[in-house]
Amino acid sequence: MKQRNCFIKKSKLSLSTQLYTLVLTIVSISFIGSQIINVTTTRDYLNQQLQSHAQDTATSLGLSISPYMDKDNIVIAETMISAIFDSGYYQSIILTDLADSVIFSAYNDYYVEGVPSHFMNTNTLTAPIVFSEINDGWDIVATLSVQANTGVSYAKLWQQTRDHFFLSLIISFISLLLAHYIIKAVLAPLARLEQQANSVCQKQFSLINNTAFTREISSVTTAMNNMVTNIQANFDELNQHAEKLCRQIYIDQLTELGNRKAFDKHFSHVQHTMSHDDQYIIGMVLLPSLNTINAQSGYHAGDEYIKRAVAVIQAIFKPIMITQLFRSHGGSLLFTIKSSDVGSIDICHQLNTQFAMLNSLAYSDGFANVIATSFTQREKLANLLAKLDTLHTQEISANKQGIIYTDQTNSPEFGFQQWSHIIDTLVTNNEVELVCQPTVMCDTNAPLYHEIFSQFLFEKIHLPNSQLFAMAERLNKSEALDKIVLLKLAQLNLNDRFDVIGINLTHQSLHCLEFRDWLTNFYAQNREKLPHLVFEVNEGAVLSSIESSSAFITFVNSLGIKVCIDHFGSSFTSFKYLKGLNIQYLKIDGSYIRHLDVEPENNAFIQAIIHIAHSVGIKVLAAHIESEGIFNLIKELNCDAGQGIYIHKQFELAKSSHAMTYAAIEESIQP
Repeated sequence: MKQRNCFIKKSKLSLSTQLYTLVLTIVSISFIGSQIINVTTTRDYLNQQLQSHAQDTATSLGLSISPYMDKDNIVIAETMISAIFDSGYYQSIILTDLADSVIFSAYNDYYVEGVPSHFMNTNTLTAPIVFSEINDGWDIVATLSVQANTGVSYAKLWQQTRDHFFLSLIISFISLLLAHYIIKAVLAPLARLEQQANSVCQKQFSLINNTAFTREISSVTTAMNNMVTNIQANFDELNQHAEKLCRQIYIDQLTELGNRKAFDKHFSHVQHTMSHDDQYIIGMVLLPSLNTINAQSGYHAGDEYIKRAVAVIQAIFKPIMITQLFRSHGGSLLFTIKSSDVGSIDICHQLNTQFAMLNSLAYSDGFANVIATSFTQREKLANLLAKLDTLHTQEISANKQGIIYTDQTNSPEFGFQQWSHIIDTLVTNNEVELVCQPTVMCDTNAPLYHEIFSQFLFEKIHLPNSQLFAMAERLNKSEALDKIVLLKLAQLNLNDRFDVIGINLTHQSLHCLEFRDWLTNFYAQNREKLPHLVFEVNEGAVLSSIESSSAFITFVNSLGIKVCIDHFGSSFTSFKYLKGLNIQYLKIDGSYIRHLDVEPENNAFIQAIIHIAHSVGIKVLAAHIESEGIFNLIKELNCDAGQGIYIHKQFELAKSSHAMTYAAIEESIQP
């Protein structure tokens, strides 16, 4: 199953090329035919002229010299013949008696000046010898033979041919020029229609001005504009519906943050993706003065208080891609940090410092308190929230400057310098193992592509990917890790084993111009070693800069690489940005899929996502399919492909002799 680009193909001849070829062919045939006809007609005419001219001369000259054929006056006859011959129009004039003895003869050397020999060889003129009998009274006394000179006729034929050639050439050039402008005027609207069709394929709905003067093209333009308008209207309607569902279920109306239900989903998904030795941070921000402000200044002032606190937190979280903020209820905000290193603890200290600076008389009980603790894959959310509440209750009497709590016993082993050294070592030694997992089509169970997952080794120990990539992002070294994976993939030479491979790219690689230059050179050098590629990029990374993401997607599409937006829906934002991104796949965030069989309220939201994607030609993939029931549900929702341990577990790439076959996948998903 080889990858195909979702673009209008350029391999066939364009209509303009065909029309120009047709016009050029017709003009060329007309030009050549005109030349042939002109030369043939002129040559035949000159041949007739040569014969008639020689015949007329023989007749008139014969009559003129007939009185002078006696011996005494023969000199006069010869003089008259010489006078006619000297005009140059004759090749030969011969006067013979009845015994065929030559009385007088005159010959002209055959030479034509200015006429190419190849032209004369190709267009031969024939000058016949004509005869005239000369009478002396009633008796025939001599015979006069005359042959016209073809040299003059060749000169006339050559001149006529040249004149006609240049005139025809000028006429043909003017005809081609007029045809060019006419074809250009006719095809300009078609070019705009082609561009519009390509734009629709690239999820951009642009209308074109109907300036075509051809009735048929004008009708097609109007129809295309109507179709694009309808597609856009349908897309906007579906987007509004999905956005409405998202806001109703997962969005806090005041702060535009995810609500408690969204946080529960997020936390469940985070824990599911953690390894057994991963540690993340969960935090709670409490606004202790909210009830007082509501009572004294009204709910509007309380809402502004909440918005201000959210703005302060988001300003600190914005540069850090590993944080997410939610509003649980009232003055309670929850956040997670996908790491528990000293840098993540510093984030909590920054919050605490900023909150302390905002304390004033306006906030009688303090501006905000922050409590945070680390957690592992095994801990339950209810226990963690109870732990945070307990810590807050125990510490609130100590001061009103904000509280930070962390489990020092679970503090990370590495700091910034150590992580920087580790990443540099990984880059130098190329210490990475690759595992993969197939994504299969829901209708046929055939593999769509195999997604690659990296496992980095430091001193022969597997590093937790979540912490490694979190620190790499903060140290601006995640691009180097992506390069390691691509180089490793090229070394494995998987082109004969896999049709399509999916690779996860980090935020830094998505927006780094230097990475694009590196990728261009890498792909040019290793294209034969690589299967077709699909780059998976996180939705949050895409949303951080739509313009930069669009440029990157356009760039990799030009290399023949497809793009999938991973964790789609995790940002709880509008899906309108899809209109400007020429992606081929989107993968719904696993938090919507994992408990789909027990959370039916997600069905309408997922179905809306699928309708939106399909309306712009994007295939929808579902991740974290862990049971037959969920697999059947996503099929019913018309999802295109799925991935998860129910379909097939991850397997080591280096030890696999071939990609997962259709039969193997069929066997693995049997109930």
